[in-house]
Amino acid sequence: MRSLAVILILVLVQRSTVATDSVNPCEGILTGTLIDPDSCYKFVICYKEEPEFMTCPEGTIFSIDEVDCVPGDQETCTEGFPNEPEEGNPCRGIVLGRFPHTETCTKYNSCVFGRQREQSCRKGYVFSDRLFICLPGNSESCQVQIFPTTTTPAPEDIKPIPVDYCVRNQKAIGRLPHPQFCTRFVECRMWIPQEVLCPSWMVFTDRLNICLPGDPNTCRTILGPGASTPAPNPPTSTHPPISDDICPPKTVAVIPHPYYCYMYITCILGRANEQVCPSYHVFSNKHSVCLPGDRETCTVYWE
Repeated sequence: MRSLAVILILVLVQRSTVATDSVNPCEGILTGTLIDPDSCYKFVICYKEEPEFMTCPEGTIFSIDEVDCVPGDQETCTEGFPNEPEEGNPCRGIVLGRFPHTETCTKYNSCVFGRQREQSCRKGYVFSDRLFICLPGNSESCQVQIFPTTTTPAPEDIKPIPVDYCVRNQKAIGRLPHPQFCTRFVECRMWIPQEVLCPSWMVFTDRLNICLPGDPNTCRTILGPGASTPAPNPPTSTHPPISDDICPPKTVAVIPHPYYCYMYITCILGRANEQVCPSYHVFSNKHSVCLPGDRETCTVYWE
């Protein structure tokens, strides 16, 4: 949490008390944090001389060293896990964490300030014990389906390459697009066609005659001809501006942008900051990060 204070460039104001007779405790303070003299689990955030009175969640107190709410007893103002659970609790000593459910993969257990809570994945999702998040999967086999199913023809509809394919296309030596698959191409060698498969998560572009990274579902490339173009930064919009009210009651959070799939919002101490994903990326609601995708359809290529 010490790095958080550096990232925020937070100037911690060293005051032992906040004047009770002052109308504005943040008067003269551009940005900083004031501790509450009457409570160890309350503090004041100052920004451009405007105060914001904050209260730590239950079971936590404000730490002037960490510049954040940490586990502690709000009655005794002692840091640590108040009323720590019994020895047999798997969440003992864990601030935040997740681990698989013992009976079903559609649920998981979360640890919040040393206490165990049972959580459920949404319908059609299962808990991944590798990534510790809920992902699309089969609730009966508990098999995670991370990658999308490509929209290729059914096996009975797949047709072999005609022997005169290169002759008909007047290509003695070189490459031709595959008649059915964008993830394959046809190599012509002295008028003889040979089917070639592109590497995983690459599609063939007939303009460059090479395989490029792309989405096999839409046959669109991430880079090169056919790729979705990056959006302006920042975009021009008639939408109302983003306010701090959009942020959840957390110290730090990352949430999707309400208007654009290639943007997201970072919430720091209750203040919203708009961020733009890199070119050819969209924001993944599942993983709360930017991933390669199509900005026109807001489709993530793989998750």
